[in-house]
Amino acid sequence: MANDRIPEAAHEPPDPGGPVDRLRPRELLFLLLLSRDYSRAQLAGYFADVLGMSADEVDATLTSAVRGLGAADLAEAITIGRRRGLID
Repeated sequence: MANDRIPEAAHEPPDPGGPVDRLRPRELLFLLLLSRDYSRAQLAGYFADVLGMSADEVDATLTSAVRGLGAADLAEAITIGRRRGLID
């Protein structure tokens, strides 16, 4: 079983005090929903009804999540979130 090692890139733990610690639950939820093929428009519509959020507030939350993970865009944020076990 010498080759049972998981490649580092496939299982990278978050750094203590790193960007992951700055994500809020709502940011993680939005990334999770986007990773499951919900669109930004669907998020904006649903959260406008449920939480009274505007489309701009949804976009601001997503932008914050991208920055919090140190990603360049939403696709990379989702990839980082999956790799770190934050979203599945």
